[in-house]
Amino acid sequence: MSLPKYEFTLQDVLQEKHISQDEITELRIWMPTVNLPVISDEMILTFIIACRRDIEGAKRALTAYFLCKNRSPEIFNDRDIDSEELSFTTNVIYHASMPVETDDECVVHMFKLNDTKYYNFHFNAVAKLCFMLVDISLNRKSPPSGLKVVIDAKGAGLMYLTRMKLKVLRKLLEYLQEAMPMNMKEIHVLNTILLVDKIIFMLKPFMKPELYKMLHLHPNNTNLEEFSQNYIPKKCLPSDYGGELPSFEELNKKTIERYRELKDFFESEERMRKEWSESINQ
Repeated sequence: MSLPKYEFTLQDVLQEKHISQDEITELRIWMPTVNLPVISDEMILTFIIACRRDIEGAKRALTAYFLCKNRSPEIFNDRDIDSEELSFTTNVIYHASMPVETDDECVVHMFKLNDTKYYNFHFNAVAKLCFMLVDISLNRKSPPSGLKVVIDAKGAGLMYLTRMKLKVLRKLLEYLQEAMPMNMKEIHVLNTILLVDKIIFMLKPFMKPELYKMLHLHPNNTNLEEFSQNYIPKKCLPSDYGGELPSFEELNKKTIERYRELKDFFESEERMRKEWSESINQ
């Protein structure tokens, strides 16, 4: 079985994050006992970091990771950024993993509409890109300690609700809360509109209280100076949001290039899951 290869060095991260090899070994010995596949020590490490060294929590997350992805191929498979589906969607939304982390070692993911025609918004493809972005952030010199998300809702209207399926929203939320190998810390929505309230109303029954408390809704014409002082520092924001990084358009282009660089990673991760699924269904 070909395993996805991460770009960080295991031993360096073990020392930096104060994690022991014994913790990884415990999970490695446990996984075959519950019919989970063989994975790399680096992949196990991402779950230990995400679960803040709670080994039982890491076990639950690893189990959920494979089950969620196995049940939702429309979100987690066929992740070729040059496919017609994803190539189109990267022009509809701008998104990026910011290259500079916050002082508390969190990575910032940012999203905004570039094309505001609601009929061009394909929710499955957007969800797919959201989680592909997580893999970009895990493939750094060291996996981040957490994730902070910024969504600019400017240009979205109520017609976008017709492009969203509750079933897919629930799958997205399940993975986010139970399986994602990254610790969610904050979710900021800029230029909040009625659409955002409607979506939150739809999702609230499926949201854990901890996730709901992470939501920060900011009104139209948010004071970006105050936002950078209170939430996300300028060093982690695009220049068109008052930050010190290149423009969001440029960061979006760099993100697309990064997807191409990680093509082998996405293919091997999917192949690993497919082989595991076939083996347990024999």
